[in-house]
Amino acid sequence: KFYWYKQTKKVDRLRIVIMGCKRKFTNHGIESALIKSLGNEVLPRNTIKGVELAWVGDFNEKMMAIHAATGAKLEKIHRTFRYHFN
Repeated sequence: KFYWYKQTKKVDRLRIVIMGCKRKFTNHGIESALIKSLGNEVLPRNTIKGVELAWVGDFNEKMMAIHAATGAKLEKIHRTFRYHFN
């Protein structure tokens, strides 16, 4: 089955599920460098129709800023609700 898909199906979309850095590496531009290097490798091939940057919480302002800086289109909104138990 894997061989069949390898021969007949071509990858035309990418999905980045979870992305982030440890606290000691934040504010160094590593997250932006990851996105930029991905673009430099993938976009020249002209085979990818879209990239989905998934699972970024609405509370994560830095990752939302990276999405805005790359011109990503917002298609889904994931909300985080908190309930504090006493």
